[in-house]
Amino acid sequence: MLLEAFSPHDLLTAYIKNTLAGYPRLEDQNLDDLTVELLYPTDEAAEHCIKEFLALRLDDDNEHELEQ
Repeated sequence: MLLEAFSPHDLLTAYIKNTLAGYPRLEDQNLDDLTVELLYPTDEAAEHCIKEFLALRLDDDNEHELEQ
């Protein structure tokens, strides 16, 4: 698959830059600088969501095992 050729960091960077590029009011801004500025908090938020998802998933799996 094509996406497997890129790291998650590269994909997140491309997603942020592409999203920012869609805002006409940012035309005079440096998208590279804005992307770097947003990359860390976005990465942290994604990591938090993933950990929360896994914790809930593992709790559900454990409950299911206990019921059996």
